[in-house]
Amino acid sequence: MAPAAAMAWSVEIMSESFLLSNISPQDPGFNRGIWRNLEARVRDWANLHDEVFVVTGPALSKQLPSLGPNEVSVPEYYYKVVVDLNPPEVEGIGFILPNGSANQSIDRYAVTIDSVEAVTGFDFFPVVVDSVEEKIESYISGEHWGFEVRPEGPVSIDFDLAAGNQEQRRAGSATPGSRYAMELSVSSAPEIDGWGVTINYDASQVTYVSGSFEASDFLPGIFTLPEEDSGVVIFGGAVLGTDVTNSGDGSLGTLEFEVLSGFADSTDLVITQVAWKHVDGDDEVISVHSVATITASRVDAGLAGDFDGDGRVDLFDFFLFADAFGGTDPTFDLTDDG
Repeated sequence: MAPAAAMAWSVEIMSESFLLSNISPQDPGFNRGIWRNLEARVRDWANLHDEVFVVTGPALSKQLPSLGPNEVSVPEYYYKVVVDLNPPEVEGIGFILPNGSANQSIDRYAVTIDSVEAVTGFDFFPVVVDSVEEKIESYISGEHWGFEVRPEGPVSIDFDLAAGNQEQRRAGSATPGSRYAMELSVSSAPEIDGWGVTINYDASQVTYVSGSFEASDFLPGIFTLPEEDSGVVIFGGAVLGTDVTNSGDGSLGTLEFEVLSGFADSTDLVITQVAWKHVDGDDEVISVHSVATITASRVDAGLAGDFDGDGRVDLFDFFLFADAFGGTDPTFDLTDDG
């Protein structure tokens, strides 16, 4: 998927960029918007750093929608990996972008190359010396690439409510009216007696189900009062009048979002801020960027029997299983007997 604008040095090469082997279906708003902007940014980096190595393409998975008689898959996400191997500053950066119109800046989609490899299953730079490969794939220098890169942070959304963080960041089969339960999972929290988490979302596509938040026993007796506004909801609270504290890993609580009539195939829930109330009385606020996605496509079930990917095993999953009974679709093969 080499962009034609990067091939202006050769009429022949530019014409070859329009071959079907270099094309993948993209939403018009995505292609003309944030994807075009990212391609332009990469050209700027190539000029600034003399040269960069770029790997780009669709993130393919099972159960994607398709186009035409040849059933060409329509990806939900596209990725781009960029590496500057010119010393002394050898650096790398990755991007995973949803295939749709975006109202956030490019830097909000920046991730490590390790993260892109986890999504795609590819090992992009196997011949690079291990020490260099580890550096370029596990770390992003915002200064090198010219923008702020927020860490994912200590709190994430998990659509699998089983004990522990299952890292189920995607929920599928969304239609207007669908509700999705999720858990706020925390990792390596300091010793605290209070916390706060801010989630931003597209209010035209989904909404927080008011009153659905239930605090866990991570801080027994915590007093919580969610703050709600269009496109943002803030959870958290503090333990009052006791010396209860906690640290480490666990669940902060559960909540629900509902899909609205304006839903357009896929939307993100983004944790943008985490606050700690330390036991010494100090407050710490961390700007983060942790993304979870609700999509109309089916998601491989993280929970056995959860065929529609909504985080529950219910009657709708039974209907899907009944329709597939006796067939050979591995999605519904719970015993691995084929």
